[in-house]
Amino acid sequence: MEDVIIVGGGVIGLSIAVELAGQGVAVAIVEQGDFGREASWAGAGILPPGNLNAARTPEARLRGLSYSLWPDWAESLEAEAGMETGYTRAGGLELRLKGAIGELADEIRTWRDEDVRVEELSPGDARELEPQLSSEIETVYHLPDLAQVRNPRLLKALLAVCGERGVRLLAGTPVIGFEKEDGRITALRTPNGLLSAGRYCVAGGAWSRNILDSLGVPVAVQPVRGQIV
Repeated sequence: MEDVIIVGGGVIGLSIAVELAGQGVAVAIVEQGDFGREASWAGAGILPPGNLNAARTPEARLRGLSYSLWPDWAESLEAEAGMETGYTRAGGLELRLKGAIGELADEIRTWRDEDVRVEELSPGDARELEPQLSSEIETVYHLPDLAQVRNPRLLKALLAVCGERGVRLLAGTPVIGFEKEDGRITALRTPNGLLSAGRYCVAGGAWSRNILDSLGVPVAVQPVRGQIV
């Protein structure tokens, strides 16, 4: 029996497993499909900048802390996995087309309030950074410290490190319920039988709400559709 079972094998679940296993914790991950093939695979891998010291909201504090940890964490993953994650601080542009003047002003103020570097650019200056930008651009700003990671590479590295650290990986294992005794969870119910551990961590992304509903734990998480070019 593992010390911890993690429900959900995306970037978050795999990352938690890597950290726990690195501290000597026996870990298993159950994933309803293939590891990392849901939102973690489809995401753009954008890592927006943050500043923990100037953050004013819980989200900004979490983002600022995460941003400060990423470089060393990516380097350690790459060293142990023997493969690149695609992590880089390449900067990014936020823009609007004609007819949307002023929409970015609040965002720029927010970045400055957080003491994050932001540069207001003319459309011409922006095209010097990215020549393929549309001629319809009206307003644009540049975040020099915006970072990114290549999701498929990161997932491969996480899976490799999980394997190196002895994490038990159970793909095709959806959680369909819980066994409880005296108000405590004793096992997960899956189509393949019961799975028990000392602790359980739900990292099911958009499915976390459905998983936790049966426990009477309300989680305001719902899937959102996006587009990537």
